Amino acid sequence: MNTQPNELPAEFRGQLQIRDNWCKAAVLLLSGNGTILDTNEEGSRLLGYNSKHSVQCHISSLVPKLAEIDLLEEGNERVNPYLRYLSRIGHNFKIFATNGEQFTGELYFNDLKKIDQHLILVLIRPVHKENRLF
Repeated sequence: MNTQPNELPAEFRGQLQIRDNWCKAAVLLLSGNGTILDTNEEGSRLLGYNSKHSVQCHISSLVPKLAEIDLLEEGNERVNPYLRYLSRIGHNFKIFATNGEQFTGELYFNDLKKIDQHLILVLIRPVHKENRLF
C-alpha cells in the first residue's frame, strides 16, 4: 500500500521493513490522528488490502478497541502510556481485516518524530485466526 510520494517522508519508508523473526508481522504507519498512511506487504495481506488502493482509514476500523483509547498522550508528544503498557504485557487485541477475517494479535506502538509531524509505527503480530465474518 503506497500513499502519494509527497505524503510520506523517505526516511520513514525503511521503518516498514521488519527483521527475520517478525516475518509475519504487519507494520502500519499512522498519522498522529490514527489514519493509516501505509503498510508493509504482510500488512496488506493480513489486513485484506488491495495493493492498488491506498489505505487511508482510521486504525479503529481494524482494531475497534482503539476507538475508546487516545492514541497520543496529552500534548501529542508520545504514544499513550496505556497503549505502551498493553504492548509490554502482550495484550491481545481483536482485529477485523477488510476481507472479513477476524483474528487476535499483539500490537506494538512506536513514535516516529519529525519536526513538522508525529507519526506512529504499529506492529501487529497475529496470535490466533478465528473466523470469517462474511
